[in-house]
Amino acid sequence: MSRGPATWKSSDVAWAGGRRPYDLVKEILLWFVVLIIGIPILAWIFASPDPPAVTFRAWAQQSPKDFINTTLSEVNKTSLSAGYGPPYEPAAGTATQGWGFFSPEKWFGAYLALNTYTDFVAKPLSTASNSTSQVAPALSAWSAASASQQQSWSKAYQSALQNAAFTSGAYDVASGSYGPLGTILSAQYALALSGGLDNFFDANETNPAIWYSNDQTWPMLYFGDSGQGGGGPDCKSAEPKQQNRISPTQKLPPGYGCWYYNQAVINASPRNAGYLAGSTWGITNEIGNFPGAWWLVPYTVWYQFGPGLTSQSADLFAMICTGLVSIPFLFLPWIPGLRDIPKLTRVYKLMWSDYYKSVKREHGPTPTPAQRVAG
Repeated sequence: MSRGPATWKSSDVAWAGGRRPYDLVKEILLWFVVLIIGIPILAWIFASPDPPAVTFRAWAQQSPKDFINTTLSEVNKTSLSAGYGPPYEPAAGTATQGWGFFSPEKWFGAYLALNTYTDFVAKPLSTASNSTSQVAPALSAWSAASASQQQSWSKAYQSALQNAAFTSGAYDVASGSYGPLGTILSAQYALALSGGLDNFFDANETNPAIWYSNDQTWPMLYFGDSGQGGGGPDCKSAEPKQQNRISPTQKLPPGYGCWYYNQAVINASPRNAGYLAGSTWGITNEIGNFPGAWWLVPYTVWYQFGPGLTSQSADLFAMICTGLVSIPFLFLPWIPGLRDIPKLTRVYKLMWSDYYKSVKREHGPTPTPAQRVAG
């Protein structure tokens, strides 16, 4: 009787080929080491730039006039966000996408109700711990004023702001008949410089127990109103695509300009050092408006012509066209002719060529039937 270990026998009775030992643990550890070393190296060589996120603090520091002008448009509700329409405000005629009765925006309504003055300015200032005693009366005075009075104050302040001097985190606006706007905008500017405005938008208003929110809808709308929503005099249109981008060589005027679009939208912006321009990574790492990631091409292509290029309902047009083009792919197994393409082209023979070769080697050539000889 043998005292050695029992001879291992495979239970795989169907396999008649050769066998060799395989150390799974060794392979896992080997590839773990390769990945730990290789991934950082490949990421350093090939990855797109990862500049820090834009913040209200940086906006107030780098382009104070644009920040205050934008905030003023949020207070008097003349910003792009204030008149966007659904889902933020009730349907506003031409601001609503659709054709005639067909307008999904109107159907769903303003389910994300937004008041730019309340949500972007009044709430942050009301909850700020460093607000002065003059802020609350100023907010009340603005809310109580008539629309014509608010408009008069806005024009007076905007005119005075053009000649304001900005030094060391403060600015000096000539006195004028602009009511409580001076107090409100100075407090908002100070809150942004301190980082308090960023902290406010990071908080979760619906559940105070959650100290951090992933919902960036409000701050992104606020940022997007910079430079009059990309349509201001310092935001140059990129012909022929009619996109709101400034020229890569354009120098922003001191303290003013199309800050958000220069910082975060265009691929040739200074903070990205032109790294994502088409001559380097092209569309795969693009962060701007066109053409987006390569897998979005079936969607973004509709923005290049017709209603997608010129209509105010361009988004709805692109969604409808993308949906129509997707229908054949969704119902491919049930569409005669299209479902037979793999069989007719025999593409599976190419995809599974290794399998068919192994079967042929195992079974040998197909025998040729013997020919019958006439007797």
